[in-house]
Amino acid sequence: MAGAAATLAAMRTIAKLKVPLNVVAVIPLCENMISGQCMKVGDVVQALNGIYMQIEDTDNEGHLMLADALVYGQAVHKPSLVIDVATLTKGVMVATGGGAYGCFSSCERAWRTLQHAGAITGDRPWRLPLWEYYHRQLTGQ
Repeated sequence: MAGAAATLAAMRTIAKLKVPLNVVAVIPLCENMISGQCMKVGDVVQALNGIYMQIEDTDNEGHLMLADALVYGQAVHKPSLVIDVATLTKGVMVATGGGAYGCFSSCERAWRTLQHAGAITGDRPWRLPLWEYYHRQLTGQ
C-alpha cells in the first residue's frame, strides 16, 4: 500500500510541476481475503506473461500482483525506464533500521540520478546487488 501511495503522490507532483515527460503509473490494487479458493503452498499460478510460478509462501500475493502489473506496463506502454516502488518485505527496514530504502538498478545512469536526488531530498537509497545467483533463482535454474 505504501508503494501505491508514494507512486500516486509522485504522479500528482509531476502533474502539478508540469514536468515535460511522458510518465505512466501502473498501480495494482486488490482486496486480500481468505476463502476456499485462496492460494496454498505448492499451487502453481500463471502470470500475465504466461510464466508459471509455484507458490512457496502464501503471504506473497503482493509479489504476484506486482509481477503482473510490471508485465502489463511493459507490454502496453513500452517504457524506456521502469521504476518499481513497493514495500513487499520488511527485510530492508530491518537491515537499515528504517534509515534507507532498498533499490535494485540495472542502469548505472538511473542509479546515479536516484542517488543525486536522494542527496537533495534527504532520502537514502541503498543499492542492492543483482548477482547471477538471484537470476538463477528467478529462472528456476
